[in-house]
Amino acid sequence: MDDIRTVNRNNEPAADNGSQEDINVKAENGAVMDSAVKDGAVKAEITVKTEGTLKTEGMAETAVLPAAAPPVTDNPPVAGNGDKTAQEAQEAQEAEEAEEAKKALTPAQRVALARSISRPGTMQFIKALFTDFFEQKGDRLGGEDPAILGGVALFHGQPVTVLGHRKGKSLDENVHCRFGMPTAEGYRKVQRLLRAAEKFRRPVITFIDTPGAYPGLEAEARGQGEAIARCLALMSTLKTPLLTVVIGEGGSGGALALAMGNRVLMLENAVYSILSPEGFASILWKDKSRAGEACDVMKLTAADLLKLGVVDEILPEPEGGARSAGPGAKEIFRTVDRALQRHLAELQKQSDPARARYQKFRGMGSGFLQVASKENL
Repeated sequence: MDDIRTVNRNNEPAADNGSQEDINVKAENGAVMDSAVKDGAVKAEITVKTEGTLKTEGMAETAVLPAAAPPVTDNPPVAGNGDKTAQEAQEAQEAEEAEEAKKALTPAQRVALARSISRPGTMQFIKALFTDFFEQKGDRLGGEDPAILGGVALFHGQPVTVLGHRKGKSLDENVHCRFGMPTAEGYRKVQRLLRAAEKFRRPVITFIDTPGAYPGLEAEARGQGEAIARCLALMSTLKTPLLTVVIGEGGSGGALALAMGNRVLMLENAVYSILSPEGFASILWKDKSRAGEACDVMKLTAADLLKLGVVDEILPEPEGGARSAGPGAKEIFRTVDRALQRHLAELQKQSDPARARYQKFRGMGSGFLQVASKENL
């Protein structure tokens, strides 16, 4: 190569130490070489030979060195930017695919998620969101219902009354709480706590998770229907803000008796309906096995109820649904906590919560009825 200068010490005398390397760089024209090095157009080839080893084997070590360093810029490129951009794009695509998968869930699949034993219940939400919870038991008329959990707690330092359905997490707890189906004593306990909240001007937060009121003969004998009706009447005139969150199943009047809130929030995979899909199929088609078909026509999902104006906001859940333990547990608790703080701050600015609640429920479904009337014209 014309641009390469070869350095070789074949005819040089041996050094005093046979292991010491002697490098001799020969250039034909020093001035030309210096000029070429400055222009960055020449590379020097250095041949290194060691006496007694490489020379006897006829081997040489050769290295080609660049004559000039690369230019220094004011804004050097940051290493890894391309990889970071690709990673962010991949994460965004995965998040979009997960969101599409959640939207593709059928109503029957959402019912299954709402009933999952691993889903957080009222007790888990109370432990995660509130402090200094003091449970209050009994209806003061002679009975206690474990299917209704209620008491006083602090929510970010503010005293509130907390109420909710309790299903239990083990088989023994399920049986003890009748799988979250309250009796007349439970609804009378709700009335007692609502009156105390109004007296001491405490906001009320309720968590809904029940397939419905207990349908047993003894419940009817002790005034189940009357107790639910009195809950509805009391909630409709309650003078303190009332905030409701549907966290699992919301079935029939057993759910509505705790759900007449100024704001009704709903987890993404929760369901809220006039009765269970199995009951709907049994009454309408005399066939309990058609429960999956009933889920499609009952409009019980959060998205359906938001369109109908029954709920005010859908709270997103992590992929696979809410869990009381595991990676997504803290995420769902944070989501509910932020929503409660925001809505509670807005409700406390209302001068007449009872009047606002009345107007909300009077106007519920009006948009749906207007659309239906236009379609029939």
